[in-house]
Amino acid sequence: MIRIITDTASDITAKQAEKLNVHLMPISVTFGDDPYDQLRDEDFTHFYEKQATSETMATTSLISPGEYLEVFQKAKNAGETLIVIPLSSKLSGSFQSAELAKNMAEYKDIHIIDTNQIATAQRIVVEYAACLRDEGKSAEEIVDAVLDVSGRIRLYASLDTLKFLVKGGRISKTAGFMGSMLSIKPIICIEDGAVSAAGKAKGREAANKKILSFIDGEFDPEFPVHFLYTANREAANGFIALATAEHDIKNSVVYPIGGVIGTHAGPNAVGMAWVQKK
Repeated sequence: MIRIITDTASDITAKQAEKLNVHLMPISVTFGDDPYDQLRDEDFTHFYEKQATSETMATTSLISPGEYLEVFQKAKNAGETLIVIPLSSKLSGSFQSAELAKNMAEYKDIHIIDTNQIATAQRIVVEYAACLRDEGKSAEEIVDAVLDVSGRIRLYASLDTLKFLVKGGRISKTAGFMGSMLSIKPIICIEDGAVSAAGKAKGREAANKKILSFIDGEFDPEFPVHFLYTANREAANGFIALATAEHDIKNSVVYPIGGVIGTHAGPNAVGMAWVQKK
């Protein structure tokens, strides 16, 4: 039996993980000493309400080797093959925790994949892996296919502010200061597994068009285009309408971004992820 493991940076909820038959590892989100659950749909909305009123910034903690080891030992005892899909190793030490746990478990039938993706892009990979498993593919076939697809995923998003990325140490204070001074909408992307600045725009409408300007080539028809947002679905709807009309998108899904990524992105972000056609 093949068991797929991922974490909550994928923004997959407990209910969705159960439907996919995927084991979900929670990444800790806390406001000071106050832990915040990110396993239910309603937790995503409540997170941003708390973020707006809390006196302390939310922080995230990596999944420890011990947490992974507990799951790996159970799989070893059951004779299961594991495929582990954490968030990008460039953004968290959870990937390294999984590798340490594999060594401690002394169990070779564990495949840990660094897809260099997060959030909705990570979800695409996990859902694809689950689909291939259900089709009866071997672990080796799933790993090869997942690595091919993950290398073709693009993710772009516009943020309301760089404040949370700066405080979370994801970008420099200088970049954050300039963005704040200019009152711009920063555009970010995931590049080689890390958050990179892709551009900037004045106002939401210009930011939406800027994101769409990065679409180069065709969408892979095997995968829906994934739209993402933090807290503000209304803002997302405007972007989705524009993108759908300009690029004749007929197959798409929309997912909210929870606290693991929202800790750094903040509210009112919108974006999209897609798989580039070969």
